[in-house]
Order: sequence, then C-alpha cells, then structure tokens
Amino acid sequence: MERLLEKAQFGANQGLLVRAQNVKKDCQKLDITSSKLPINLNIATLEELESLPGIGKVTAMKIIEARPIRSWEDLGKVRGISDKKLNQIKDKITF
Repeated sequence: MERLLEKAQFGANQGLLVRAQNVKKDCQKLDITSSKLPINLNIATLEELESLPGIGKVTAMKIIEARPIRSWEDLGKVRGISDKKLNQIKDKITF
C-alpha cells in the first residue's frame, strides 16, 4: 500500500480539467431564449417572458403580478394580453 501511495497523483488530471473548461464554454454559449421548451408562466423570469412574441417588459411584469396563472382564462385577464397575443404564444408557454 505504501508503494502505491508513493506514486499516486491526487486531484484532477489535465484531461479532466480540459473537459471541464470545454463544458463551461458550452454552457456559456447556451441561449435560453431560443429554447424549444415551453416557458412556464408561473416560474419564468422577466427576461424569459420578454422573449415571447408580442410580450414587452410592462406586459411581462403584469404576468408576474397575476401569478398564479392556471388557465387560458387567467392569462386572458392580464391587461395587455389580447386574443392575438394568446394565439402567438400558445405553443410557447405552459402553466
């Protein structure tokens, strides 16, 4: 056992460090606004809500204030959300 410990190298090896750096770079390149996943209106950030078509900062803040949103009717009650906007975002959101 002593012989093994004499030659042992502890810590991350160079290959692991390079791999970690590559993963970190890849994560920084991700653009959450272009995600294909639907945005949950009840947990989305202001920036995520603003990324929806036809939703600006003011409307996004009103959505946040109206939480919890449990149905299309609840969303339709938010001032600034018209039927046209509902049709634009219906495939991009969830509750």
